[in-house]
Amino acid sequence: MRRPHRRYLDRLAASLERKAGQEARLLAAAREAAQRRREAQSQLASAAPKLAELVARTRAVKAATEKALAVMLGRRVNVLGDINSQLAGS
Repeated sequence: MRRPHRRYLDRLAASLERKAGQEARLLAAAREAAQRRREAQSQLASAAPKLAELVARTRAVKAATEKALAVMLGRRVNVLGDINSQLAGS
């Protein structure tokens, strides 16, 4: 059996060293991405009660507006538009 040529072994060693460096960078990037995901999840969890309160207040303001307009106009009033889609999505 023949032994591999020295230049081939040098190229192979250099290639493996580059791949080891790439592996280290990719593992670091994966750790950073996991950390960012955990931070985003904690921010989302802390924002959920604030969002629920904001939606409740918005619904109350919408109902009060509809009631005030109904009194002014003497008939039932429904507020239409983006506010309904936003409240339905929450």
